[in-house]
Amino acid sequence: MTHVSRRTMLFASSTLLTGAALLAATGCSTTTTTPTTPTAVPTIASDATLLANALAALEPLIPSAAQAVYAQVVAAATTVAKDATTLLTATGTTATNAGTEILSLISTIGPAIVGLFPGGGTAVTIIQAAISLAPELASLLGLASYAKSSVASVMPPTLARGVLAGLPRSPHFGT
Repeated sequence: MTHVSRRTMLFASSTLLTGAALLAATGCSTTTTTPTTPTAVPTIASDATLLANALAALEPLIPSAAQAVYAQVVAAATTVAKDATTLLTATGTTATNAGTEILSLISTIGPAIVGLFPGGGTAVTIIQAAISLAPELASLLGLASYAKSSVASVMPPTLARGVLAGLPRSPHFGT
């Protein structure tokens, strides 16, 4: 089982507070979107897989008292894993629909996870990394409405990928 290094988690956690405050004050930057190109497909599929792994990694971190959120995360993790698999070969409307579903689920789950852990922690770092990567995925898919995210990114996409890359593979692939 692969683990995220303590240094990466501490850096990402400290970035949450300063980055959120900074982005709340300045707003999200406008991202120019371009249509999906064949060269973007590996990055799209990789980013979608990282997002699926992020949701699956949240499952054991959710307190047993929060069964509704747990059920929502499990359902989302299964759906995102399916959509990530679809994005390996999909183009056009199929890719757009799968990407839109992933982005919608990430933006819906994010506030629920942050609300469960008001003091921060591993779960918040994971979901913040996923939220930070979502506009990049939207941009690669040419989804202008999501590329300019209403949820503030608190870390650059490269750091988000680094945080998420240390997570184990989602058990929901193939379900």
